Amino acid sequence: STGELGAPIFSQPDTDAAVIGINPADNSMIYACAETQRYQCRATDPRMQRHFAGLTRYFDNRADFSLSSVSANGQFWLITADGPSVPTTYYVYDVAGASMTPIGQRFPNLPRASLADSRVVNYTSRDGVALWGYLTTPSGEGPFATVIWPHGGPQARDSYGFDRVVQFLVSRGYAVFQPNFRGSEGSGRSFAQAGFRQWGGVMQNDITDGVQHLIASGVAAQDRICIAGISYGGYAALAGAALTPDLYKCAISIAGVSDLPELLETSRSDAGRRSALYAYDQER
Repeated sequence: STGELGAPIFSQPDTDAAVIGINPADNSMIYACAETQRYQCRATDPRMQRHFAGLTRYFDNRADFSLSSVSANGQFWLITADGPSVPTTYYVYDVAGASMTPIGQRFPNLPRASLADSRVVNYTSRDGVALWGYLTTPSGEGPFATVIWPHGGPQARDSYGFDRVVQFLVSRGYAVFQPNFRGSEGSGRSFAQAGFRQWGGVMQNDITDGVQHLIASGVAAQDRICIAGISYGGYAALAGAALTPDLYKCAISIAGVSDLPELLETSRSDAGRRSALYAYDQER
């Protein structure tokens, strides 16, 4: 009523708030979710939070879940679960009985026993910034032939979820690393802005420092590393080959950006000098 912001009703340290659930009866917040290294939801009602805790135990830390819909009487929830070895699966959760009924999944013919779990790898950049990424490895002991798989955007992020490219590569004996370098979204505005105009700069260094960490920790075979990616990830692959050629045996750029002045010129000519797209490309 005053036009002023009140106190925050939900926050997560070092992470952007992602999703909130609203009670349609009074527009109050009933739960909120955020994503750091994992996707987590927190309810305002302790009774609902107990159900969230039970769902976390149900998935045994192998998948993250979200509340996609709720029945009108609140007794049934549509739950979506996703994890590296759990392709997106849908369940109906009976609140009264605390029971789950699966109703469908993506890739139903893919044997889940053949899928590999991922783990979070924490490391520190050369200038002291705490960074992390997802590592998926085949069975056996390392060091492994390794594919570095940076995400596109660059203001996007990798998540703890099923990735068919990653699983395919791991099934062929490769370890796969997905770094969330500076410029990635979800970890606060300052972390995203730290990547502005840092194509080939600190964003690339963050990827390189992750590779060096994997080598030092015995995960990646130093002479068997490839970097590959799509869109901005394709740019990062090209930059890896150009700036740190001794680090990689191959680089694969899929629809990668290879000419930044041409990128700016194209967005200006296609969308207009005053367009949001051109402003976005200039800023980043």
